[in-house]
Amino acid sequence: MEANLKLVRQGLEEPLRGYNSGFNKEVRANDNLQSGVMLILAKDDVKEGSPFFISISKTPPNTLEEFLKKAKKYINYENVLETGN
Repeated sequence: MEANLKLVRQGLEEPLRGYNSGFNKEVRANDNLQSGVMLILAKDDVKEGSPFFISISKTPPNTLEEFLKKAKKYINYENVLETGN
């Protein structure tokens, strides 16, 4: 099942929430994988150069939970930019 997680990559024009949604779906399907493995796969597949990528490069999350919490903040930020609010 780890192979399916490796296939989840953030597309060049894909918002972080789209990537996060696909990744979370695969995480639920692979609940037998260690969270450390999932964290490595998640960090590797974020769009290079994106604000979220830069953030996790400067301050890498230590757990999958930290990664997902930080991702949520950036998803909220993208939503604000999209709606103009």
